[in-house]
Amino acid sequence: MFSPSPPSGPASASGALGYTLGPLIAPLQEEFGWGRGQITLASLWGSLGMAFALPFVGPLLDRFGVRRVLAASVPLFALALFALSRFDGSLALFLMLYGMAGVLGVGTSAAAVAIVVEVLVAGLSRLDALLAPA
Repeated sequence: MFSPSPPSGPASASGALGYTLGPLIAPLQEEFGWGRGQITLASLWGSLGMAFALPFVGPLLDRFGVRRVLAASVPLFALALFALSRFDGSLALFLMLYGMAGVLGVGTSAAAVAIVVEVLVAGLSRLDALLAPA
């Protein structure tokens, strides 16, 4: 059974779905007999899943914070990737699982952006304090 390896790290998790698909095209074609167009539809489904979920993740980040959103998103995304690695060869199931990985993993990307912004704001505040006239 073909088993793609999941991307590493929560910061790159759901965003890496589309980028990891390219090297998998030839093995998926060989294993299941799908065409390139059919396989790359998975990237579209993953992107649509992320686009659907993003408007809901922002308010969750504001209400519950980055840690809680990550604590929920990472295991759910891992389950989606596990399910993706165990699918039976049906193209419809492959596309659906890729879409679900996009939906469930979007919190990892949104939380990563929130962390980067928080670090940048804290760093710029310190830099502003250092450069302020005495």
